[in-house]
Amino acid sequence: MNERSHRITFLAFYYTLALVVFVLSVQTVVQALRNEHLVLHNVLLACFAGLEAISALLFLYSRTMKAAGYLLIGIFLFAFMFHGLHGEINLSLLVYAAGVALILGQRKT
Repeated sequence: MNERSHRITFLAFYYTLALVVFVLSVQTVVQALRNEHLVLHNVLLACFAGLEAISALLFLYSRTMKAAGYLLIGIFLFAFMFHGLHGEINLSLLVYAAGVALILGQRKT
């Protein structure tokens, strides 16, 4: 793969990852707040997912990419452990964290 095609595929992965995380996070916020019994755990879930959505957008901006990337990795790992404690193994969270780490590793300072 030449340098140009490598850059195109890398950018496609970068934007796709950030946008997918953003959309899934917004969907989680909406689902958490749509519940007719708005209880504390739904509010906390909506706040957590909202932070994830904002971080995904900030990950697209070069000045905030590094901080947002580390925040996203932390959110994904926390969510993975939280789900695990409740008997759910959500491996997609590890894939998202690995994708963010890959992008941060390729980032030019």
